[in-house]
Amino acid sequence: MRKLVVTINDSAVMPRLKSAIRQLNGVERVVAMREVSLRSVPKVGKTHQIFLQRIDSLSQLSDGWDGNDSKAIDSECIKKIRHIITKIDESLLKGWVLFPESHGYLYFDYTGANSIAGITLTPNKMVYFVQKGDCVQKNDGVKLTSANFISVLEQVNG
Repeated sequence: MRKLVVTINDSAVMPRLKSAIRQLNGVERVVAMREVSLRSVPKVGKTHQIFLQRIDSLSQLSDGWDGNDSKAIDSECIKKIRHIITKIDESLLKGWVLFPESHGYLYFDYTGANSIAGITLTPNKMVYFVQKGDCVQKNDGVKLTSANFISVLEQVNG
């Protein structure tokens, strides 16, 4: 099977063009695809790069990396956090440090003037605590999504 790619500048001609192509003998289907604009790609800055390099470094750990029964970092954790990091405003990442966790997960740690926090990331969920002054908020398992992760960072920084 062969594919033909046609680029058009005027979207108004799209319906007529699709109809004309469908009428040709041998055409199985016609699919319209929108080209991704470079403006929609998130800007990755210096802090993002530092975290992405740290994630790459941690992804290289193998079982027994700490000399005990530690596990290599789960590849799904690595994949998800790489995706999430690029969606986060750099200001929210300042003050956070990323560590490997012996069960094969990732641990984000934050210590600031007025708060401390920790987030453990598993392939499907995150467990976290945020302490600001005498107030402590804990969650023993919320779905690992960009929105949930960003929400915790905003609680710490806000």
